[in-house]
Amino acid sequence: MAGRYLPAAGTDVGIYVVGWYPIKLWDATGDNRKNQAKKLQMDTLLVHLLDQAASLSPAGGVHVRLMVINIPRPERLKV
Repeated sequence: MAGRYLPAAGTDVGIYVVGWYPIKLWDATGDNRKNQAKKLQMDTLLVHLLDQAASLSPAGGVHVRLMVINIPRPERLKV
């Protein structure tokens, strides 16, 4: 993504924003990615994404800043 979007924008600096949502609130109807997402842990994902961002800087001459935002949605009230 960095190799495609940053040059098109005329910059070598970008922000990669990832949202972390509660898995138990995921409606998996017609979406098979929930099973994959269940296996992920935020700490492990963060390390992996930081490594990816760091590898882009020396190799591609771009500077990417990673931001993982924990988005805790309130649970639905049962009436």
